[in-house]
Amino acid sequence: GIISPGMSPGALTITGMNLVQQSTSVIHIEIGETTSGDFDSLHVLADVTKSGLLSLGLHNGYFPEIGDSIVFLSANSVTGDFDSLDLQIGGIIFDTISTSDAVSLVCIQADNYNPTITLDPTLSFDVDDSVQVDLWAAVDDPESPDTLLAFGFTTDNDSLIVAFDSSTGVMTLTSDIS
Repeated sequence: GIISPGMSPGALTITGMNLVQQSTSVIHIEIGETTSGDFDSLHVLADVTKSGLLSLGLHNGYFPEIGDSIVFLSANSVTGDFDSLDLQIGGIIFDTISTSDAVSLVCIQADNYNPTITLDPTLSFDVDDSVQVDLWAAVDDPESPDTLLAFGFTTDNDSLIVAFDSSTGVMTLTSDIS
């Protein structure tokens, strides 16, 4: 099964039973901020045996710094190892640190890769006409949600007007030959 505590993010407490992960089990943790407690946490008031997949998601535009860490799992005792880790989002990489009663995630790399923008190479329009381009559909930036990206536009052609609607991600190019 999949354990994904809370509602982006949140806390889940398990009482009265041990948590024994299987090789097909998944624990998915979201981090929105490390200092304010804005991250998923799993508290087991018994013993935990780790196995399966541990995966990570960033929430609410959070971009970590190297050394940022959270304790996401606490229990009476923690044993075993995760079979696999999915703790890389673009240039951001986390690792786990386990103790006898807890598991933490710590950021070990925080490179903000440049986004990739792929536009239609045949984009063309007539004089005194305009064309719209959905930049959010054209941008791939694994570290940041599209709505948090900032765009800047320049043109060497005085007859080209560029307008960008940051609420929709649509860029409008208008030819203005006067």
